[in-house]
Amino acid sequence: MRTLDRYLLGEGLKALLLALTVLTSVFVLVDLLNNVGRYLQAGAGLSDVALYYLLLVPKVLPEVTWASVLLACVLSLGTLTRQNEVLAMRMGHWSTLRIAAPLLLLGLLVCGGLWAVTEWLAPRTTTLALDLSETRLGKTSKYRRTRENDIWYRAGEETLLHIGILQGAEGILRDVTVFRLTPAFALVERVDAPVARWEGEGAGWVLERAMVRSFTNGRLAGVRRTARYPLALTEGPEDFKRIEKDPAEMGFQELRRHIERLLASGANVRRILADLHAKPARAVLPVLMALIGVAAALRVGRRGLIVSLAACILVAFLYWLAFSLSLPLGRGEVLPPWLAAWLPNAVFGTAGLVALLRSR
Repeated sequence: MRTLDRYLLGEGLKALLLALTVLTSVFVLVDLLNNVGRYLQAGAGLSDVALYYLLLVPKVLPEVTWASVLLACVLSLGTLTRQNEVLAMRMGHWSTLRIAAPLLLLGLLVCGGLWAVTEWLAPRTTTLALDLSETRLGKTSKYRRTRENDIWYRAGEETLLHIGILQGAEGILRDVTVFRLTPAFALVERVDAPVARWEGEGAGWVLERAMVRSFTNGRLAGVRRTARYPLALTEGPEDFKRIEKDPAEMGFQELRRHIERLLASGANVRRILADLHAKPARAVLPVLMALIGVAAALRVGRRGLIVSLAACILVAFLYWLAFSLSLPLGRGEVLPPWLAAWLPNAVFGTAGLVALLRSR
């Protein structure tokens, strides 16, 4: 790697670290201000709060990294343009693509690092953060999610509910097991059913094709099957929807396994296929934003810092708007899931490449 390549890469890396620090700090500060009252009420220590937000950083990174790469490329290359260093490179017979190459390499390296964070690091640190929140920060929960995303739910003092697959938005619980206990936690009844459906405020939840086992003094006393078994729960679909893990919080492999489980249970998965395709589409965003950032820097770099920042904000907003409009079309089966996920990338990537090639 040439000295000039290392120089461009170093300038981009410094700007990237600064942008990541600022954007991540803004997120943490906003969340802290929203929850500081709860932390004080729970008597949480400063070290606990700091550790909690440190554990949340890997979860935040995918949301801020793509914008940070865009900002880093515009600021670093824009500064070099205003200082006539880019002009000197051109006089040395460096083409536009040759100038852009180190920053595009930086975007590609960020893509690989971000994929590792979202697939391996973020799920583990987020789980630790949730455990810390429940034990030390005053946020108790009635449920516990396992590694396979099935849920143990405490529905009252004497009822424990295990849910294999939760579809709160559709009002469906799959692979349900209900344990009814005595105050001494002795098992009285166990009910297993493949599906529980919400049938409205009057009927509530109903288990379908349920197997009911009764116990006396810890021993099986009887077994019966029933097509419909009313499940007395005060919680409705909206309550379960709040604890349902969003596809955006899952890694690619985790979401793929979740879809396989849904398919095995007979559920319709077309709604979340777009979210699966969106994982790799979002993973390549850093290199795409590097391309757009370099093109923007070469075009507006001489016009000042304010213009460069405005260009970053405009591009980030337009991409966010395009993605926010496209993905629901895939979820609603208006567009094929893969097209809905990749269409914003294709549009902005093409626009960035054209703008870069036209830069002089």
